[in-house]
Amino acid sequence: MNWDNYRFLVALEVCGSFSAVARELKVSQPTVARRLNELEDDLGVTLFERLPDGVTMTSIGKRICQCAHLMNRQATQIQMEARDGDQATSARVRLAASEGIAFAFLTQLIARFCRDQPDIGVDLQISNRPADILNREADIAVRLGDPKDENLIGRRVAEVAFDIYGHDLYLADHGSPSEAADFAAHKIIESTGEIANLPQAIWLRNLATGAGVAYSANSLVNQVRALTQGLGLLALPCYLAVDLVGIRRVAINQPSPTADIWLLTERRIRDQPAVGALFAYLASEIPKMMDRLSP
Repeated sequence: MNWDNYRFLVALEVCGSFSAVARELKVSQPTVARRLNELEDDLGVTLFERLPDGVTMTSIGKRICQCAHLMNRQATQIQMEARDGDQATSARVRLAASEGIAFAFLTQLIARFCRDQPDIGVDLQISNRPADILNREADIAVRLGDPKDENLIGRRVAEVAFDIYGHDLYLADHGSPSEAADFAAHKIIESTGEIANLPQAIWLRNLATGAGVAYSANSLVNQVRALTQGLGLLALPCYLAVDLVGIRRVAINQPSPTADIWLLTERRIRDQPAVGALFAYLASEIPKMMDRLSP
């Protein structure tokens, strides 16, 4: 049996069509069909059914695909063992975080850590999509919101509050809303793409249903730039707004959302000296930083 064929089955479950699998795995569509047909022949079962708009997994296909996911993780662990070996303290640690967290305080903390631990390098991966630690996209993740994967270990390091902000230029021209109905006379800065469903984006969107959209972006940093130019009102985590010049909190007669910041890793990775050192440092320093950045 060709064990690599299971990789195509896992991709099919995720992608939903032969053409999408071919793009994901960078092979031809006939190669995808041949590999999956070969797997079905080896197992003697029907794993999927072809439909006009893609494929659907059969019940036995879904069960086998669950096993294939475990095989994929075992293969990833083999790669980890080969890469890490008997890892010494001198190493590089891959740290994943969202754009806002990295911009507000994480890079500053990394700089301090690297000065104290010159033998440990840190590779910061910035994305608003949660990194898959179990498949080794990162060693540690700093994540806003409750963790979803029970296979990870973590620590809640801070609670984040959100508020609505405006620049002095904007507020001087438009005034400050105090009720949801007041937003009809205001403009907001909207969130799109990967940041469209952030807690503050959903809160502002639901609160300011009557407001116009002055500017939209899929980047939190660019939204902050638009805010400082007086384009409109923007909901932000408080740690991002504290040090912004000319920015004022808008007092709204509505409860604001909160979220937790978590440090996450995988148990086996956590035992590596370099990963453990960075994890312990961030667990100690992020709460102190958040106290400073709290309004």
